[in-house]
Amino acid sequence: MSRTLCVLVVALGQTAVAFDSSMLITSSGAVSGSDAASFLQKPVVTGEDATDGADETAEPVHVIGLRRESVPIYRMGKIASFKTSYSGVVSIGYPPQDFRVVFDTGSAHIILPAVECHTEACLANNRRLYNQAASTTALPINADGSIVHEGDEGEQVTIGFGTGEITGEFAKDTVCMGKGQTADEQRALLAEARRQKEILALIKQETIVHDYLEDEDVTATEGTEVVADHSPTCVEMNIIVAVEMSTVPFKTFKFDGILGLSLDGLAMNRNFSTFDMLVRNGLAQKPHFGVFLTDNEDVEPSEVAFGGADSRRMLEPVSWSEVYMPELGYWIVPILAVRVGGVEMDFCKDGTCRGVVDTGTSHLGVPGPHDKELAQMLQVDAGDLLDCRLAKSPTVEIDLPGKTIELLPASYMRRLPLREGVSVSSDKGVTVEEDNEKKRKTSKAKAALRPGYHIVHVGANRNNSAKCIRPPHTVQCHPEAANRRSDIYNDRFLVTAKGEEICVERVDQPGAWGLDLEFLCPNPTTANLEGPKQKGVEAIFLGRQDGSEKCVQPFAEVKCEDTEQFVIRQKDTQICATPRGVPNEIEEADLVLRCKEVAHVGLEGMEELVIGSHFGEAFEKCVRE
Repeated sequence: MSRTLCVLVVALGQTAVAFDSSMLITSSGAVSGSDAASFLQKPVVTGEDATDGADETAEPVHVIGLRRESVPIYRMGKIASFKTSYSGVVSIGYPPQDFRVVFDTGSAHIILPAVECHTEACLANNRRLYNQAASTTALPINADGSIVHEGDEGEQVTIGFGTGEITGEFAKDTVCMGKGQTADEQRALLAEARRQKEILALIKQETIVHDYLEDEDVTATEGTEVVADHSPTCVEMNIIVAVEMSTVPFKTFKFDGILGLSLDGLAMNRNFSTFDMLVRNGLAQKPHFGVFLTDNEDVEPSEVAFGGADSRRMLEPVSWSEVYMPELGYWIVPILAVRVGGVEMDFCKDGTCRGVVDTGTSHLGVPGPHDKELAQMLQVDAGDLLDCRLAKSPTVEIDLPGKTIELLPASYMRRLPLREGVSVSSDKGVTVEEDNEKKRKTSKAKAALRPGYHIVHVGANRNNSAKCIRPPHTVQCHPEAANRRSDIYNDRFLVTAKGEEICVERVDQPGAWGLDLEFLCPNPTTANLEGPKQKGVEAIFLGRQDGSEKCVQPFAEVKCEDTEQFVIRQKDTQICATPRGVPNEIEEADLVLRCKEVAHVGLEGMEELVIGSHFGEAFEKCVRE
């Protein structure tokens, strides 16, 4: 007879150690197994604004009730575990279209499936689809916020998640956090707040308590709190409308879309950052939000609160943790140490451990190969137990600056025992090797499409000053080289040379950037052949010829004419050239095409002038042409 085991689920995460934000820090520092609250980012305060032990949770907050949903995962024909999500209702457009979304701190955008989406994931589970044409407040836009006029094709973007991706288009519409009630319903709610049964009869929406109760005949006791979206706040926001959704993981979940709550670094640009839009539009009085998650739904439901944390859900004042490298977009906190049963793990002793607070995952992510060691220390024989959360297993302690989080088996154990030999964990733990390898291949492919050019990889920059790197190849970069990218981000840079180093400075706004910046620069020979940049003209070096057609990727949309040496044709966005004669007889100078950059209607004779952001107190900003 085979044994059954109680095991920790170790899953892929975003960084060295990733942990769910569903942890409530009690007054004793322990983590409750049934209740949860999020960490919040505390702004830098100085002088009179700095208060010791101030009760930040007393701020007015806007609360949205969340519903817990679990989807079974099968191994060898048996249920091995569950995927769990918490979702709340938002309304989009006018007339309102209601959608159930997950509030995900690991992504930045509002993403909804479109009526035009016909992939398997969009059509599953009676998923509600966004009809942009039916909303009188909707506008189709591009990534830069410009309006897509009738008859024009809008831009698209593909966004990857941990286990899937979506392809979407852009729109601007009115977003209401929660479902609203009429004035009569609001007055009735206030009058009958102590009688849960009557409240359930008055309010017909999915986010109130009756979603969580198995027996709706329960009589409310005095003091019972009902979480409902009684006063939804509506703001105009930019959203991504998915026309394709991958089967994994979206098909299995019952929620409709995603409302990302990461920092700006994960957004295409600031105008698509949900968190930034909520703060700028006044929905959150302060740039705070709190998440309360529970699996004891008969007692009280889960919720997300904007503008702060709901003080009714707190057992002690909020403990603040500094966000590490916020320009990357993740809610990353420093982890000083990890202990299991009082024994400190080696992998955090070098001081480099960081953790991502992610409401989109329910597992601990541990860097490989240390995940195997940690799982072995926490694994116990289930015996007759049917619920592994009741197992006697060591306490996990995670040290943050100023706070130690204690995870008991009720918090980190999966519910169902596993038969011996069955695993629901990742084989590799948290690793970024595959992503790096994919990036290297992508970079090589980009460079191959532009002969005589090399990739200059600068990466992100956490400092407010310019970032300088020494590339592995000798290159001569144009000042605008970092702006000739194919991504959808609006970040603008100035490139300069400093000895053997290439320096990059952000010019659209002061400060750092989270973009993993890379761009192409020519080697000195190619730079000499192409010559100085001419207005309205792009010089394209074709590279060594062997008699066959060669295709090159220009930086801009161009129109190239046939030459005495080459027959030119356009293939998608590339320019392809076929030699007319013997390749070896073509002079080196003739290997360069001079192509005219295409000027779009209404833009002829105009030049781009970058104004950038403005953070000063003056009413105007001056830039040098």
